[in-house]
Amino acid sequence: MGTVGLITYMRTDSPRVASEAIHSVRDWIKDRYGATYLPEKPNVYKSRKSAQEAHEAIRPTSMDLDPEKIKEYLDKDQWALYKLIWDRFVASQMTSAVYLQTTVEIKASEGMFSAVGTVPVFQGFMTLYVEGEDNHENGEQEGKLPPLSEGEVLEFLGCSPGSISHSPLPVL
Repeated sequence: MGTVGLITYMRTDSPRVASEAIHSVRDWIKDRYGATYLPEKPNVYKSRKSAQEAHEAIRPTSMDLDPEKIKEYLDKDQWALYKLIWDRFVASQMTSAVYLQTTVEIKASEGMFSAVGTVPVFQGFMTLYVEGEDNHENGEQEGKLPPLSEGEVLEFLGCSPGSISHSPLPVL
């Protein structure tokens, strides 16, 4: 192909995306992941008041330039940046993730504590991109609860001031 531009104008904060790019990414998502990962209508994002609307959002210029296809032509940093732009753009047009949330109330002496855990039921856009994982910020066990059953007696392992929320706890 020769020298080509891989991304749109990089100095913009606009969320606006050209309709041709929307159609192209939606076709790519449907072909790669299937219709379940494609929302009924394209996702549209609102711009901030200060956003520059002269240019569209930073995105790949062509869905034919998959990061894996062009990896050999880019250095490590260029490829990492291009892959980040690619993944975020594609994920922005995928369906939402769905979680199952469980809340457990634990009676301890005179107080009541609660723990909340979430488990993904459908990955949606998170199949491709999870905020913070590119920086390894999210712990693997964060948000998970161990298997519990009603009436089970738990062993107190301790608590620290940072692990208790500042919301008031009901006293029994």
